[in-house]
Amino acid sequence: MNDKLEVLYHRYLDGEKIADLAKEIGVPRQTLSSRLGRNFDLKAKLVDHTGSKFGMLKVLSITTERVRHNPVYICECDCGNIIKQTGDKLTRRVTQNKSCGCIRGELLDLKGFSSLRIYNIWRGMQQRCYSSKSSAYEHYGAKGFTLCEEWLGAEGFFTFIDWALDSGYDDTLTIERIKNHIGYKPSNCLWIPRGDQAYNKSNTVLSFEKAATIRAMRVRGETWKSIADYLDLKLATVKNVGRGAWET
Repeated sequence: MNDKLEVLYHRYLDGEKIADLAKEIGVPRQTLSSRLGRNFDLKAKLVDHTGSKFGMLKVLSITTERVRHNPVYICECDCGNIIKQTGDKLTRRVTQNKSCGCIRGELLDLKGFSSLRIYNIWRGMQQRCYSSKSSAYEHYGAKGFTLCEEWLGAEGFFTFIDWALDSGYDDTLTIERIKNHIGYKPSNCLWIPRGDQAYNKSNTVLSFEKAATIRAMRVRGETWKSIADYLDLKLATVKNVGRGAWET
């Protein structure tokens, strides 16, 4: 019953009324209210702070993540960093949690990585998805594209590095989304030669570089159809490359 109660509690936090929840499970409202009250804080009603600003942090969106029943938000600091922060820390009167840590140098010293190309790739993804100041925001964040939660924040940077190295990153490659209608996450990203990014658009034609990309994606386990969709080519064309056409 505790698991079911927790589900009901989170639905209550997300705005549903106890009376409606009680009716759904067939118990009196007072009974459900009493059970929830014995196990959870009913005063912790969810408030979506999206759009609000706390100190140096502007709340960009709310996630589905919870930390001790507190909602987790994606925030942009005045310095440009994107971090995750819990609602209780944002609304405290003390100011120590009202920045990304830049004013105290506690963001795992990420500034020490700012000269690395891979850091700027990671930072660029965040800016495109969450910062309206970015010139590319209209093509990414404004269309609902996001960076997966595991790549957000300081810890997310190191998670991203681990994925990048495991996925064959080197300084001659750039990150690309496999499916254009989905945001940045491990299962939807790969590394390709810099010039090949332009091929992930319509009205492109086959080239030796694109043929190399087809073979590389095939080696990585992509299906012929997914490769054809990704490069906007006919399925027969992609299969011909796989059979040896356009070898350099």
